[in-house]
Amino acid sequence: PHQRKNKTDEKDARKILKELRSYVLCQDDQADFPSVWVPDHQTRADRELVRMRLRVGENAAKCKTQIHAWLKVHGVAKPKDMNNWTRAHWDWLVDVAKKCQPGIERSAQLALQSYLRQLRALEKEAGTLERQIEKLSQTPRYAKPVAALTDFIGVATLSAMVYLTEMGDLRRFANRRQIGAYLGLVPSQNESGETNDRK
Repeated sequence: PHQRKNKTDEKDARKILKELRSYVLCQDDQADFPSVWVPDHQTRADRELVRMRLRVGENAAKCKTQIHAWLKVHGVAKPKDMNNWTRAHWDWLVDVAKKCQPGIERSAQLALQSYLRQLRALEKEAGTLERQIEKLSQTPRYAKPVAALTDFIGVATLSAMVYLTEMGDLRRFANRRQIGAYLGLVPSQNESGETNDRK
């Protein structure tokens, strides 16, 4: 109880510093530090490419939301028999953006045209990145693991590459539980208070 009362971030930081000093300065072999895996340059570079594709997808989704918001604000309803983001839907949006609509200012239509240009550019970039990721997935480093992962239903190349580049060297995990813990799928509680407190 006394130790709990005196537990603060500053005191914990000083304790860690003391441990590090004894390890680095005195070469104390008794210090028990966990090993840290540092990804190699290739893994970090591959991660950048895959993360860029995910960011482009997120930006495209935001742009679509902005287009839907624009339509709602200006009271423009799409035809009921039309599905979103089909060729017909695109043609209709372009038509709304170009033709004079009653009650909609020209500057608002120019804003919609900008949204559509941005979305087209983002979708084109997503396609380019996907082709590059597809090429990367066929290199000797990734070919076998990607083939194994894409055998599972619902796992395509992009999902497999996200998993492989984010996880890095899978040999550092001894079993599935460690992978689950690393991904945050096996949460645990570590807090001061009652020892029998379970959530």
